[in-house]
Amino acid sequence: MSVQKRKRELLQLARAICPKATIEHSGHHLQITIFGPNGSRKVFCASTAGDHRDTKNVKRDLLAAARAIGLIANQNEPPASQR
Repeated sequence: MSVQKRKRELLQLARAICPKATIEHSGHHLQITIFGPNGSRKVFCASTAGDHRDTKNVKRDLLAAARAIGLIANQNEPPASQR
């Protein structure tokens, strides 16, 4: 897979979580930045996929970052009505 194709694939994945996501080169890696109500987070990943698990790992990291900045509710927290 080419680097440009990987960038498009990862940007599409990131924008499914956060519509304002950006992606750029950071040395030999890609840097995905997502923005939320509590700030922004950066997720770094390889510019070429190593194996079939790579995309799953990036998605996991993006979801964790989205929880940290308030885009996704934490599964362990009670609903707002029970706080």
